[in-house]
Amino acid sequence: MFRKNSPMALMWSENDDDDDDEDDDDYEDIDDEEDDDDYDSQDESSRPVGNKAHQSPLPKITHKSPMAKVTIADFLSNPTAESLVALHKAKEDLMSVLPKDPTITDCLELFLKISLVVKLDDDSAKTAASKYADDLLSKAYSLDSEDATSFNNQFLVAIGLLKGEDQKPKVGLDISGPLLVIEHAVKQPYFHASTRNLLQLFLSQPLQYVTAGGKAKHVLMQTLYQF
Repeated sequence: MFRKNSPMALMWSENDDDDDDEDDDDYEDIDDEEDDDDYDSQDESSRPVGNKAHQSPLPKITHKSPMAKVTIADFLSNPTAESLVALHKAKEDLMSVLPKDPTITDCLELFLKISLVVKLDDDSAKTAASKYADDLLSKAYSLDSEDATSFNNQFLVAIGLLKGEDQKPKVGLDISGPLLVIEHAVKQPYFHASTRNLLQLFLSQPLQYVTAGGKAKHVLMQTLYQF
């Protein structure tokens, strides 16, 4: 080893200091390059492209994907308000799916399937369902006698207000949609007064099996009381 104050010891110490200074310079150069890179990337991300700097942001627009042509079979297998409206706009004839000699039950089952997709705030679906309901209900009435006794019984069973013989009650079924469509139907010339009276009787009491939104029930009852 060299003595502390010998010339060789001093020379060794100075070399160490020079190496440290060079290492520090190297680290400073690297830091400077990284800072420059960060600055450049920030500049590029915030740099306006074209005229975007002078444009106000546009509102985000969402478009529904175009729906393929809906068939009656599509609706029957998966009833939705959207497909019902599409059928109505395409002037599809839902009566064509009924048997050659339909029964009252055939008409009412199809009526229920159509009206169940209707919601209170969906005017398009209600319009479509009401059009088809007019065809189906007037046809069902025509299959009964003058007093519509058979129709009335099957109609109340179909919408769940009455339990049918040898049938399970439709417990928990929400008939808000059917009630909204019926509110249209009761005002039509084909709709019998006896059916209106029965509806008023059953709907003025608590529903035993099915459920219905208060608004849908209230709207129908208001219309029924006008007769």
